[in-house]
Amino acid sequence: MRYLLMCLCLLGSLSIAAPLGAEDAKPPKALVDARAALAAKDYDKACTLAEAAMAGKPSKVHYREAVVIRGEGYLGQKNTKKGVAWLREVLLLLEANVPLSDAEQDLWTRARKAIGAASPDDAGLHKKMSKQSGKMVSISKKWLKKDPKAAERAALAALALDPASKRARAAFDAARKAMGAVPQELLEVAKMAGWRGLTDKNWPRENGVLVGFVDKTAMMLTTEREWTGNFDVVLEARVIEFYSNNGPPLFALACPFVSDSRYVTLSCMAAQAELYEWTSKRDGKTHAKKAYKELGKKVDPKDWVRYELRARDDELIALVNGNEIGRQLRPDYLKTFRIGMKVQFCKVEVRSVKIVRR
Repeated sequence: MRYLLMCLCLLGSLSIAAPLGAEDAKPPKALVDARAALAAKDYDKACTLAEAAMAGKPSKVHYREAVVIRGEGYLGQKNTKKGVAWLREVLLLLEANVPLSDAEQDLWTRARKAIGAASPDDAGLHKKMSKQSGKMVSISKKWLKKDPKAAERAALAALALDPASKRARAAFDAARKAMGAVPQELLEVAKMAGWRGLTDKNWPRENGVLVGFVDKTAMMLTTEREWTGNFDVVLEARVIEFYSNNGPPLFALACPFVSDSRYVTLSCMAAQAELYEWTSKRDGKTHAKKAYKELGKKVDPKDWVRYELRARDDELIALVNGNEIGRQLRPDYLKTFRIGMKVQFCKVEVRSVKIVRR
């Protein structure tokens, strides 16, 4: 009953979490060894190694896998109480962060199977949750045309009840598609807590705009949330001052942003705009660049300028004030991403950052 109540509470506070895959390429050694120990049925060792993996600050999906292994290890030791407790914890973690990536969905299915075999009460509960998931899918379909946002929330609740449900995922995707043409403003005051690296010192809000000020180094601000699929990201900004004496100044829309060493920037520099792909923390490659005077309409970075990156399947397109700067391929590792802004040796004002799904 306690587990059911916790599940119901989670439904009231769900937030959409995009797949994590891009950050989770390499598991920690303790987790690799825990997998091997579990496969060898050395349950004591598996539990110990899983605990070590959890303590080592792994990525989210690897942390959750360590919890699953710990739960399975306890079940292997015939310690049903501890095993069920750990598996319940990971199920709650996953159900609160739908929709899941493929890796997370596999973990959820694995944990649910293990806990169902160990606890008849949990097996019965999961059966009821799946049934309720189907009802939420029906509600989502009913509201799809009238109110896509309400349909999305119903589908999200359906996924929380049964993350592996193909019907729930299809309902969620349909709702997101129906909402797709609606731009989402990412600089609303209520949403500013969703940015990593945001400080009042370097990113104050003045007269309704966000001010980025970095005169001696470089600074990156990124969203907490991740996205996938096709999209347009549109940023409106103007440079107040370039500090060229301190180093090469630039302001950039960083998207897709995968990690500190892998991201794409549409950069505003002193004399030109540039489409650049970072492949390490210090290096990358230029895909396109144009001097402002080459653009169809005069562009002055100290006026309000519209920077736009469009993602279409395997291609990225960069535009400044509607003028195309260039294009580049979009490999798979750039298809799960965050959105960022980079400031280096300059002061800039940003009045809007919007994403539109396509």
